[in-house]
Amino acid sequence: MCQLTVKITRHGHEEVLARDVASVESRDDAVVLLPLFDEPITVAHAAIQRIDSMNAVVTLAETAP
Repeated sequence: MCQLTVKITRHGHEEVLARDVASVESRDDAVVLLPLFDEPITVAHAAIQRIDSMNAVVTLAETAP
């Protein structure tokens, strides 16, 4: 199985939000992360910026509230 690492770009810097994410859903002005072992994480005011399938990394970007 290949789980994702999800990062977010804030103020020009990337930080890891979650590891072992099984699924990522885009909803309106938010992104919902569905980790393999934890509860869903809703990241408000975010959008998917990049998907790197070779390294199993999804990078989010902040959007204006």
